[in-house]
Amino acid sequence: MPQKTAPVTKNKTVHSKSDPTVFLVVASFVVMVLSIILLRWVARNYVLDGMFLHIYSASRCAAWICLGLAVVSLGLLIAVRRPVVRAVCPYTLALGLLWSLTAAILRNFWVNQMMPLYLLHASVYCLYIVYLLYRAEFFCVSLATVTAGVSFYLYHIGLGPNLRCFMIGATLMLVLALVLLTALLCGRNKGSLVLGKRTYCVFPKSFTPLLLYITCLIWFACFVLCLILGPAFAYYCIFAAVAYELIAAVYYTFQLK
Repeated sequence: MPQKTAPVTKNKTVHSKSDPTVFLVVASFVVMVLSIILLRWVARNYVLDGMFLHIYSASRCAAWICLGLAVVSLGLLIAVRRPVVRAVCPYTLALGLLWSLTAAILRNFWVNQMMPLYLLHASVYCLYIVYLLYRAEFFCVSLATVTAGVSFYLYHIGLGPNLRCFMIGATLMLVLALVLLTALLCGRNKGSLVLGKRTYCVFPKSFTPLLLYITCLIWFACFVLCLILGPAFAYYCIFAAVAYELIAAVYYTFQLK
């Protein structure tokens, strides 16, 4: 009897959807580099006689335009439920607030606060990249650590115990309080955050908030010691924050599955 041959099937290529995380990470890095280049251009030209008045006037307009963009984005997020709005408006809200603050600082302090602006932009984009690539726990650790490191740097460069130092301390305490509250609420609900009738899965079910508690306690104690011991101690805390972030990055990299 003749043997039956299996039917020949054509090879079908499967087109898998590209992971949007890769594009978001690359886009965030590119925007960060472009932002720093733009800030460097402003710093070089702000002191020139022919450019000073133009940049000084443009910074005020940019501050109000970006703030208006942020307000409109927030209103759309609250009022409109369409997927396009939910996908675009969070980015316009964040960028609007970031550049509104940047323009306000440039108008009021000229080029005297350029290094804090570099740190601000690098921190925002790097934290977003961490949020995309790692678990939410590492993002919370990084948020607290980066905010603490920037606070130590600003205190070290001579702000001292004045109004700006108080604002820096208040910002750090607010971030630490938010991280602590998130860790506490999610620790009680197996990694989920319950807000009213809605439940958001923030951490895995095996989440334990101990590391977040330790992180917040360390930076709170360091900032208090900075206020007591002065800017010299804050200088060493900057390196402590960098080392802590690097160790956490190695730890959470090995935790990825």
